[in-house]
Amino acid sequence: GGAAGNPGRAAGHSAQVQQSADEEVLKTRINTLEEENQSLRALLNSLMGNRQSLLNRSDSSAAEIQKLRQTCDQLWRQIQLVRPAGGGGSSGSPAGRSLPPGMSAGG
Repeated sequence: GGAAGNPGRAAGHSAQVQQSADEEVLKTRINTLEEENQSLRALLNSLMGNRQSLLNRSDSSAAEIQKLRQTCDQLWRQIQLVRPAGGGGSSGSPAGRSLPPGMSAGG
């Protein structure tokens, strides 16, 4: 009867060895996933920082564009003020003298 007990014990031992091997594989996979998760979190934080930097730059660029448009509009209004309605006029007029060098009131 002792020989009949041995195969059962061997099968039990084999199952334990397999279970232990499976647990090691799972532990290794879990560790790998945790490392990848940590790496992805660091990458995400870096990308979010880059995104914020780009948003800030975009906002400041938009503000600069708006400022340049306002300046352009102001300059255009000034040009319209110094130009006579008919487009004529002499360069010796007060309006002509207030234009920047190289520009004449007549256009």
